[in-house]
Amino acid sequence: MEDNERKNVEKFSCRFIGDFFVQKPPTSFQEAVEVYQSLPKLLEGGENAVPVKVWLLPLTCLDSTAAKLVRQISIGLVQKSQSVLEDFSDLEMRFNDALRTQTAQQFPQIGKKLKTFKQMCSEFKLEFQQTLAEKLPSIRGGGEEAVLAEILRKTCSSPFNSKDLNEWMDCKERNIHCDVSDRHDDKHQDHLISNTCTKKLQSRAGCVFCLHLAGSDEPYLSTLSNYLQQTPKPDDAQDPHPPDQWYNSREGEAMRHKAKLFSDFAEANEENKNITFLTVGLTNETQKGASIYLYTDGFLVNENFEPPSKPATVTGSDINHNSVTLNISPPRFGAEDITSYSVECCVSGEDDWKQETASKAEEVTVSGLSPNTEYMFRCRAETPVGAGPANEVRGSIKTLPCSPPGKPNVESISREISVSWEKPAELGQDVHVLSYIVGTPNQTNR
Repeated sequence: MEDNERKNVEKFSCRFIGDFFVQKPPTSFQEAVEVYQSLPKLLEGGENAVPVKVWLLPLTCLDSTAAKLVRQISIGLVQKSQSVLEDFSDLEMRFNDALRTQTAQQFPQIGKKLKTFKQMCSEFKLEFQQTLAEKLPSIRGGGEEAVLAEILRKTCSSPFNSKDLNEWMDCKERNIHCDVSDRHDDKHQDHLISNTCTKKLQSRAGCVFCLHLAGSDEPYLSTLSNYLQQTPKPDDAQDPHPPDQWYNSREGEAMRHKAKLFSDFAEANEENKNITFLTVGLTNETQKGASIYLYTDGFLVNENFEPPSKPATVTGSDINHNSVTLNISPPRFGAEDITSYSVECCVSGEDDWKQETASKAEEVTVSGLSPNTEYMFRCRAETPVGAGPANEVRGSIKTLPCSPPGKPNVESISREISVSWEKPAELGQDVHVLSYIVGTPNQTNR
């Protein structure tokens, strides 16, 4: 060793840990080397030796791929067998992810089908593994590989082939991801897992989003069940797609539109104790998509209620010292049940909203404002059961600094005219009149 290395080694501190009985425990690097050199002598005649324990682990604990490589079997068949098992493992992860979604938990019809599908796939996978366990020893002992090839062929031609299983799962995942339960905030409504809504509608009004789901019978699931029971039928469905997927059609777009209206309406009435919002999944073979039911005092009054959207436009026009005129356009949706409009304003930067009511969407003048003050304005449609979402005027609107001066009093004296007027009755905060503009149709003087 070089000098600098030797200096570093001298700084080492060592400690001996082992089954050997050493005379003097080493503390330095040099002593550790000496102990290492003396270890063979410490065994003496072997009377101090102990048997070595060895633990054997399956290869699957170290390398799952290596564990499945079997001697005397062609790599192609091994890889196909491995692919079948891995496909089922991937499906199992997708099952578990889907079952954890809000949709599967809130709508039992969807969760029940997923659990049934998962159970049948697990049963088929177990049977496949048991068959391999029975046949592989004979193949390794010199049997024909054709037995394994036939097992794989039957698996790929069965209803449990990877392509059909994944297509069915794709359909269910699209169903889940376009569901209403993922499109609004849960704090605004409860979820009712029942076909009877009126028991929870204790308030004066109730708004229920009904998602119409297909019944429990699904041909592809029946085919899988019959195959496991070894009772295949000639009319068993081989297509994993349920007929007429509503979430890929116009009904799906209409459902998403209704879900948005329902969610916005629920959010706008979050503090309204007189209305309850529920979502419910109904098994219905005749209707598709979704409907919004409206209840009053526990009785169904409208099976196709359309909550109002926010007013299309709200703009400010005529601005005075104590009033602002707003131009309001009616909402694009839900105008049928609108009874009035609520126009609200507050000082910019504050949250104390004052409200005025207008009978229809037109020019609405908000009065009683303070001069030289910035205000925020918004407007929403009102229905008999609640208010719709608000549309706010973009930016703030500032009122004029003061009211107009009094009416001019004109007196003619010889060739001169004397004009007098009252000063403005209302002045904004920190507003001072510096001068007035006096004019005639042809002339203006200060």
